[in-house]
Amino acid sequence: AAPTLRVKGYFASRDVRLVSRRAEDVAAFQERERIRWDVVYDEDYYAFHPKGLGLEFYPGDRVEVVGDVKVKEIENARGRTGVV
Repeated sequence: AAPTLRVKGYFASRDVRLVSRRAEDVAAFQERERIRWDVVYDEDYYAFHPKGLGLEFYPGDRVEVVGDVKVKEIENARGRTGVV
C-alpha cells in the first residue's frame, strides 16, 4: 500500500464538513481556555461564555473536505479527511 500523504491545509469553513467530534476533546479545549483566561486576562472564562465558546470546529474534530480546493501538490482535496 502507498504511504498516506500528510498535508497541512487551511480551509474556509464552507469547504469542510464535520465528520466526528469527541465530547472529551471539546471539554479539554474549554478547560484550556478557562485556564488561559485566568492567567492572561485575570477573568472568569465562564462569566463571559457561560456555555463555553460555541465554535464551528474544535481541535480534535475529524473533518472531510467537501469543496474543490487545491492544497500544495494536491490538485483537488475534495473527499480527503483530516483532523482540526
